[in-house]
Amino acid sequence: MGAYGESVDIFNRNFKPLSDDQQIVLQAAYMRVSTAPGTYWDDPDYGILLTELVNADLSEDDLLSLESRVKAQLELDERIDTAIVAAVIEETTGGSVSVRMTIRLVPSEGEAFTFTLRASDATVELLTGGETA
Repeated sequence: MGAYGESVDIFNRNFKPLSDDQQIVLQAAYMRVSTAPGTYWDDPDYGILLTELVNADLSEDDLLSLESRVKAQLELDERIDTAIVAAVIEETTGGSVSVRMTIRLVPSEGEAFTFTLRASDATVELLTGGETA
């Protein structure tokens, strides 16, 4: 078992046990950016719901603010020392907008790694995850 013990795999429909430290941190980060603030009464600062923040009127300043908010939210997790967030706006042919975020995490234990998310007004999806560098 790793430094972070055992968790459940949120991407497995049977919620199988998960003991891979990198995947535990990655899934914790995913949960933070896909959970509405106030969901947990005992931790009202937990979460930032990206689906509520992605819209067609995002300016470059809004994007920089979003990067800062995601970074701050991720760094609230004691397992994450540093988060570096880079976001770009992607427009689709139907006129809707999504934001693609590349996030580099430096965990308190283990190697730094990078993953990519895409958030729209409907979903937050993990595109890539867990590449060490």
